[in-house]
Parts: sequence; structure tokens; C-alpha cells
Amino acid sequence: NEPFEKWEAAGSTDASTRANALWKKRLAEFEAPPLDQGIRDGLQDYVARRKGETADAWY
Repeated sequence: NEPFEKWEAAGSTDASTRANALWKKRLAEFEAPPLDQGIRDGLQDYVARRKGETADAWY
């Protein structure tokens, strides 16, 4: 924890502002983990098949 004076000198950002900056930073730095090509192909086939079975819905 920082002392009040240090926090105030750093811009007095509240928890909400810090959290907002943190999630944006983490999202920008995210790298998807590797996925086996066979699993990827199977998932894409499944999604394509399921999309073909149902009508598109806009909510």
C-alpha cells in the first residue's frame, strides 16, 4: 500500500480508474494459448454445423 501523499502525487486515481486501466492493459497483452490443429478444426466444424441448424437471431 502506498502512503496518501504518494498516491496523491501519482494523480489520485481511484480503484475504478486503476481497474479500468489494468483490464485494458491485460487485454492488449493477451496471447491466446496454442491449440492443437485437430481440435481447432473440430471446433470450427461444430460451430459451422450448429450455425446451419438454427436461424440467425438478432437481439
